[in-house]
Amino acid sequence: MYPAIKQALDALRATLAEASGFDPGTSQRRFRISIPHPMGPFYSLALRAAVAAAAPSVVGTFDTVSRPVDLEESLRDGIVDVAIDWLPVQLDPFVNRKLFDDRLVLLARRGHPSVGVGLTMEELLKAEFVSLHHRREIDHAPMAIKELLELGIRETAHVSELLEIPTLVASTDLVGIFAASMGPIMEQRLGLQVLPLPLESPSLPIYMIWHETRRHDPAHRWLREIVAQELSRFAPG
Repeated sequence: MYPAIKQALDALRATLAEASGFDPGTSQRRFRISIPHPMGPFYSLALRAAVAAAAPSVVGTFDTVSRPVDLEESLRDGIVDVAIDWLPVQLDPFVNRKLFDDRLVLLARRGHPSVGVGLTMEELLKAEFVSLHHRREIDHAPMAIKELLELGIRETAHVSELLEIPTLVASTDLVGIFAASMGPIMEQRLGLQVLPLPLESPSLPIYMIWHETRRHDPAHRWLREIVAQELSRFAPG
């Protein structure tokens, strides 16, 4: 019982200390943010810098592991303050606030012999893909990925983590599917081509998720605004 009791007492102490109002300049609150979205490491760096600039004594920790199975329970129990993901929590009393609409794009190295601007579906189906191991039910995958799998793309290599895809793409003739919000980083740091997929696909909403019981907590409200402000910068142009 100790972890749950300690967490409740810590939250009570913080609430009492801030009963007269939340001052980010002096607060010593601790926040945990879960970011299982593939942009997690980059999101966390941006958020860490923003929090440190506005509240030097506030401590933020970030979990970027693939979506935890106990995420809903952690949000409900206050172990996690907010989560960032493209899979909303479709339960009451959770709140899903859309931050921006992402989309899927194709990654290829510059100078690729057969993949470039104006790529057709026929050419795409001849390309060799590096993709994730299918660890989840296909129903949880974005529509564009499901459509491509059903069309029969050639999955030559499988990796465990999404961020391994651009590394292989940069050094081979393999191509990969990625989030457009990471496009500028992939172009600037790895010199990749970021190309539109030659098929219609719905947008991919990115949500900030929290439990309703935190709605009126002034410190939590401040955190949510920091998250919304910083992560909106990653929205595809």
